[in-house]
Amino acid sequence: MPNNVDLFWQYLPTSNSTALAITLCLATIICFVVFTRELTPLRNVPGPFLASLSNIWLFRQTKTFQRPLIDMELHKRYGPIVRIGPKEVMVSSPSSLKTIYGAGSAFKKADWYIAVTDCGWGGPDRLSLLGEKNMEKYRLQRRNLGPAYTVDAVKDYEENLDSILEQNINTMREQSGTAYDLDNFLNFFTSDCLSGLTLGTSKSLLKSQVDDGTIGGIHHAWMYMHVVGFFPLIHRANTAFKVLMTSPTIISFQKCVRACIPAILRRVDDEQGNPNPYKFQMDLISNRLSNKPTESSLKPPKDVLDKLLHLQLTRPTLKDKDHWIQSMALTNFGAGVETTAITIGFLIDNIISHPGCQQKVHAEIDQAHRDGELPAGKVLKVRDIQDHLPYLNACLKESMRLHSVVGMPLPRAVPEGGVTLEGYMIPAGTTVGINSWVLGRDKSLYSEDAEEWRPERWLEYSSEKLKQLESYNFSFGAGARSCPGKHLAQAIYLKAIPMLFDHFEWRFRDSTPEKKIQCTFSTRYVGLMVQWKERKTAVEHD
Repeated sequence: MPNNVDLFWQYLPTSNSTALAITLCLATIICFVVFTRELTPLRNVPGPFLASLSNIWLFRQTKTFQRPLIDMELHKRYGPIVRIGPKEVMVSSPSSLKTIYGAGSAFKKADWYIAVTDCGWGGPDRLSLLGEKNMEKYRLQRRNLGPAYTVDAVKDYEENLDSILEQNINTMREQSGTAYDLDNFLNFFTSDCLSGLTLGTSKSLLKSQVDDGTIGGIHHAWMYMHVVGFFPLIHRANTAFKVLMTSPTIISFQKCVRACIPAILRRVDDEQGNPNPYKFQMDLISNRLSNKPTESSLKPPKDVLDKLLHLQLTRPTLKDKDHWIQSMALTNFGAGVETTAITIGFLIDNIISHPGCQQKVHAEIDQAHRDGELPAGKVLKVRDIQDHLPYLNACLKESMRLHSVVGMPLPRAVPEGGVTLEGYMIPAGTTVGINSWVLGRDKSLYSEDAEEWRPERWLEYSSEKLKQLESYNFSFGAGARSCPGKHLAQAIYLKAIPMLFDHFEWRFRDSTPEKKIQCTFSTRYVGLMVQWKERKTAVEHD
């Protein structure tokens, strides 16, 4: 027997039913808009209307891979603070940098970083320095493993790096005149260098010019992580599904299916036959973990893995932490290869792009050779570019200012009690961040020509001004969560850059190259073709 509600809808005129449905829909939308956009302290923060309603707006902007350019335009339009999500704002002032990322800051990493973790499925003792939100655990891991990454520690590994650099320069001589994708080429270059620093040897990717899967793997991982971070629930579900598919029950079921259907059996076997791109590194690490040094056989460390094993021998906290050692060594590749390649790549692009700049760099290097400040035929020291090549060093600083590696804000969660930023009260739990591409163009720091390429500014600044600007340097993050591998990366590019311009003259393959950036957290050029030719050094000319 129909109830009263059924009778109501049955006898209600169709036109009235439609009108009621439309009214209900409109009322729901209005309530949603009012609740999401207006019933929050963020209601007065300027920004795009749609951004205040859903994270989908920010997701769509990020999916264009043009996030640095988008964020710069947003700040030009709306000012130093912009609402870019229902519970997310972006700021740009130097003072906000200190508040959010400074030493002692209570701002923890936001949920976006869940995308770089296994969501806890690996257990509470896993190592993931980038995604770790537990500061006590993070400090413990970094305190015990960090000594392998200090300036003094990196000096112990320089011999391996120098050997790889010499090999790569000789390989480049053989490849002179050939056009290469700048980003691919430098990823091969830095992968070899990081492999030498970390494991004492490399796969010579630069010589083969063949990606072993590690370069593409890093790019694809960031493709996934940089967008799914806006929807952490999706990553949690995806991770849980992957864990479920590796459970003994599911594996047994898969075997039954494969045994019954030969076509599936062959396909799965083919997929499982694909080699792990990090097999080379993992085999070397496993071999060293199986043959650890003892106190009586301890020798000075020659690479990062050596140092990590030394630390494990002397630090009780690391006694049963082979998985920490392995994860830390592999992290060097996942976090260091692409980022270091980007730093060198943007510098090469900037120097080629600005008429007269490369000639000044060459002239400075040649003069340093004539003055005996740079040794002929030898790999340079880390400090040579800073001590003897001031103009090239200024170009590097200018390039890193205008084109930093990370092209989107590093998201942080506002702590309990909230915070006032740019005159607005931001409630606890709100995600906040600063885009270093925006900060690097701040006119209060770099004057009215902040958006122009002018490396000479770094030669004109006083020592006090340089010290001030260094405190706002966002190249390797800031505060307690700064990049632990900073000195490894610096050792590579501070040695490699002078050599790349000492031995070669660079040009674009095309007279008017198309420059397209792709931001997947880090920001790189894609498809930018370059060539180089060998040049005579000042010593050879004389």
